[in-house]
Amino acid sequence: MDGLKVLEVIKKINPWFRNNLVPTAQLEHFRRREFDILEKDLIKMDMTTLIIGARRVGKSVLMYQLIDSLLKKGIDGKRILFIQGDNTLLTEFAANGNLINFILELYQKHILEENFDEIKEPIYIFLDEAQTLIAWDREIKTIMDQKYKIKFIVTGSSSFELRRGSENPLTGRVSIQPIFPFSFADYSRYHIEAESRDNFRSKLNELSNVFKIALLEGNIDTTYKIAKDAEVFIKAYNLKRRFEDYLFFGGFPRIIANHNDDYMKYLRDLLTTTISKDILTHVEIRDPQAFERLMVNLCLMAGSLTKYKKFADVLGMDERSVIKFIDYYVESHWAFVSSPYVFTNRLESVSTEKKFYVIDSGIINTLSFKDESEFKADRTHRGHVLENVVHNHLLAFKQNNIGIFQSSIPFWIESETNKEIDFIFEIRGGVIPIEVKQKISHDGSDEQVLLDFLTKRSTAKFSILTTEDTLDIKEKLLLIPNLLFTLLL
Repeated sequence: MDGLKVLEVIKKINPWFRNNLVPTAQLEHFRRREFDILEKDLIKMDMTTLIIGARRVGKSVLMYQLIDSLLKKGIDGKRILFIQGDNTLLTEFAANGNLINFILELYQKHILEENFDEIKEPIYIFLDEAQTLIAWDREIKTIMDQKYKIKFIVTGSSSFELRRGSENPLTGRVSIQPIFPFSFADYSRYHIEAESRDNFRSKLNELSNVFKIALLEGNIDTTYKIAKDAEVFIKAYNLKRRFEDYLFFGGFPRIIANHNDDYMKYLRDLLTTTISKDILTHVEIRDPQAFERLMVNLCLMAGSLTKYKKFADVLGMDERSVIKFIDYYVESHWAFVSSPYVFTNRLESVSTEKKFYVIDSGIINTLSFKDESEFKADRTHRGHVLENVVHNHLLAFKQNNIGIFQSSIPFWIESETNKEIDFIFEIRGGVIPIEVKQKISHDGSDEQVLLDFLTKRSTAKFSILTTEDTLDIKEKLLLIPNLLFTLLL
């Protein structure tokens, strides 16, 4: 593939070189809440912005929306370069390992018509699905070292390269924005009539910001007050039905846009694509079918206390392979592993039981072969899905607001009684124990476990018991509906 052919491809995928417009087909009218964070990040020229998340969660759409925003602010289209890392015509040339540099040379000569060391106005370079390109991080670092007025915005659906720690050339020079499937807040806003959407967004954002700050500060009174203020949204916007739909269909953008599509086939195909493109290209797996069955079993066991050995026995594999395979799913953002929270010796958590969570509730229901009627009838299964949804909202909140990439939300087991608390959420100077329930027990045992924890652990600021409908405060115990809790996170 010669330079002229590469240039032809680049011009085709960058139509704004010609007309300063992003094609309508590439733009989704709806902007998820991460857009605002990323837009503000564009001014940080000394940091590469890395948008990381699973396939089809909406990373490319965010890129096009950011390009559109820059163009509308008056940035010349020729100063915005989009490189499609998984474009087959380009990856054919990438075998040499210097595709980015080659493209940038063509870009300077034929599009920008000036060299990077001469530019006085900023250049914005968007690199989509970077993990498909060899040594992309080293190439970017080399350019960043020159202190040119260039802002890099990069997406990736696999963390294999990013998890190399100190070996990563961009360590300390990356601003990481994790992207999950749509949150319940964005899911709700997406389905609200266009004329009411901005009002809903501004009011919810205002409440949500205060709620999250209060949560991090361990302020139970403010969290309760904000939840009380947010209750009006439930009836005003028919959020109960929205929440049930969200629990069943999940938050992948394509599914949200059209529930009537064959969503189960789409989600199964998405898993197959992830395995073939993001995992098998990095590692050799001798039995891909067993690997896929492992994800089915992770869905069936979502939120349940279990050991790696159980998966090994079910799949007829050795435990070491199971651990390795699950780590591959973690790297591709399809699974999350939760360990026990240990107050004394953190090393103990390495060898004990784990809890596993999955990227999306729609994936769980699809791979568990649950249709809508079965989902509603099977309260046990619904409970596991509900816990999975709360976990993912807590994890997204932690990663977005505390800045801990690839962190986890631990659980807790009382060694003497073997009683379990779903989540121990770490805040400034302490923790908040959180128990997820559909229905609160009549005998008060759900509340008692949390109250016992509070009496024994001075670091616990207050506790949260999520419920179906109840919103109340009892000394240091906040009871809050699952719907409201996820809406405000």
